[in-house]
Amino acid sequence: MAEKAPVNSPRLLRDRTLLWLAAVLVVGFVIAVVTRSVEAIQLERRVAQMTGQMKPVCVGRLLFDLPEGARHEFSQARYAGVKLATTEETFAQFKARLDERQAALMRTAAGPPKASNPGLVRAVKNAHGIAGQIFLHGRRFVTSQSAGGATAQRLRRSPGQELLSIEALVHGNGVSIDLSADLTAGLSESEAVGRLSRVIAALVPNPRNIIPFEPGFCMDKAYLRGPQAPGRDEDLIMTAWMGERLEIAFTLIHSRATGADRAALLTRSTGPNARMASDTGERVSVQSARLRSIGGFAGAELVENYAQEGTASFYNFWWESSGSKDKELAPHVALTMFTGGSPQDPGRLPLSRDLAYGLWEKLVPGVRLRLDGSANRTQAGRAQAASPRLALAVAGRAGSGASQCAVRSSRF
Repeated sequence: MAEKAPVNSPRLLRDRTLLWLAAVLVVGFVIAVVTRSVEAIQLERRVAQMTGQMKPVCVGRLLFDLPEGARHEFSQARYAGVKLATTEETFAQFKARLDERQAALMRTAAGPPKASNPGLVRAVKNAHGIAGQIFLHGRRFVTSQSAGGATAQRLRRSPGQELLSIEALVHGNGVSIDLSADLTAGLSESEAVGRLSRVIAALVPNPRNIIPFEPGFCMDKAYLRGPQAPGRDEDLIMTAWMGERLEIAFTLIHSRATGADRAALLTRSTGPNARMASDTGERVSVQSARLRSIGGFAGAELVENYAQEGTASFYNFWWESSGSKDKELAPHVALTMFTGGSPQDPGRLPLSRDLAYGLWEKLVPGVRLRLDGSANRTQAGRAQAASPRLALAVAGRAGSGASQCAVRSSRF
């Protein structure tokens, strides 16, 4: 029969000590987990309070989820080589501006070499309630000196010897759209007008910026109907601000694919020409640099910290995908978020590191390619399921897909 160890034996004391240490470690681990969970919940609530409900916004051929209270604007829209600018105005306001533009072109002095201003004025309309006029003007001919050097002779029209400007002012459903292009390929008048007319034929007024139920390229208060795949010459920039928090700014860039390596952003940030300090003197340090795929786009992510002695830190988040020039085109996409430095509110403290990362993780999964209505919902669900979580367990939530509301257009 085995002997029982004395109550005060070294072995029994050692076993008790080990059990006590194990219990302390377990309790400490549980406390740490609970503390982190509480911190994660508090952080998630703070991010949710900042963002509120999310809403999808159509940007070119992309969807991006923005907080409901965020303000945004579009700029530098370009489609098939044509620049586009939109504004809201009444038909009377548009007609007055159209007449003034035509009169201004007629008044333009045709100095040597002679140019026709305007060379062509043509009425245009489409099936979506858009109507207006096309102006072909600014055709300039190259001059040369005669053998004697005393006179200047205008060369005969030829593709390599002339420049041509073409523009259009059109209106529909309370939305005016100005289109312009500079053509240097020596197109005939009919070819130039045909190129611009094809763009106008695809225009649909969209004054409420409702997400279209059909494929196309979205811009402010209008969209262009077109094929599902992105074109090779489509550009748009969306800039957004977090409601009253003007120091938090976002930029989403949709542009033609570069076909560069997906790590191009990381290469630029660590290469010999990498920026080490900002123009205003802050020290810039790279917090993280990694490959990251978002919404089906293979890309890379860079996070920078801007620090100035005696002041709080700002953060700059940058995600970029170079796109593809293959048969299945994908646009170049870049999303940035800067968390401080608004000149309108210089006294406001910037976001803390955890809150800045939490907000970024809330937003960045919302970038995806816009498909048809059902595909948008599927894509949003996939992006939500694949969204990475922060170490502090901040959940990212993608917004809904495309609206099924058709856009009503009207004629005038």
